[in-house]
Order: sequence, then structure tokens, then C-alpha cells
Amino acid sequence: QGCVTPYHQDVHVPPHLTLYNQVAGYSTFHFLPLLVGLYATHVGRNHGADALAALLTQLEAQGIGTLTTIGPKQMLLILPSGAHGVYVPRVAHNPQLEAR
Repeated sequence: QGCVTPYHQDVHVPPHLTLYNQVAGYSTFHFLPLLVGLYATHVGRNHGADALAALLTQLEAQGIGTLTTIGPKQMLLILPSGAHGVYVPRVAHNPQLEAR
């Protein structure tokens, strides 16, 4: 199954560090500055996927944000200094992930 989360900050339990442990499949994390990430969530919720895609394209052209993909048996430490969205792609639609 594929899924996506809105951009968010993991601050639900102090000390606000989150350790992701990828058991199976792949997850792609898109990191943005905090306010930019929250704005991206606002755009997606209120103006739709096309407006969000246009915003993310503009941010990428300006060099704002970073991407990281983790796979099985990998871990990722999330710090509270920014926002992130998580994308879980369907491997069936992304055959290049099977080769990893």
C-alpha cells in the first residue's frame, strides 16, 4: 500500500526526538523548514494536490528541502528543528525499489 502524511513536526513526547525503524518496504522523508512545512500542509489541505505540487516544485527549484529514503533494517533520527512529510510508495509501482 502507498500512503502519505501531511508535513508535521514530531513533538508529541519530550525530548522531541523520533527514531524511525524501517522494518519492511521503503519510506521517503521530505524535510522542510518548520514554517514552510506547515504552510505546505495548509496548501495541500485547502487548495488541493495541484497547488501543493506547484509549491513543492517551486521549493525544489529554490533548493529548499531535502529528501531521504530508508529501507528495510535502516533507521532515521528525526530532530525537532523542522517539519517532514513521509511518503510510502507502492513497490509494485516503483520497481527500482525492489533492486535496493
